[in-house]
Amino acid sequence: MPDYLGIIHLFGTVGRYNIPWNCFQLNFIAFFCVFLDTILTSTRYFQILYFMIVDRFTFTLRFL
Repeated sequence: MPDYLGIIHLFGTVGRYNIPWNCFQLNFIAFFCVFLDTILTSTRYFQILYFMIVDRFTFTLRFL
């Protein structure tokens, strides 16, 4: 189950700090993947995408 609060927190941090546009685009793609994940069945494919993109960027945002 994806961490939806983490995604909302991710958008909050993007707004709070001046993160480059490419980072925000990737965050939006991750958010869209989770949105698709709620519509479709919870497949392994979307979970892998979620962990690849979102966890990597929450990890980098912590050290800004």
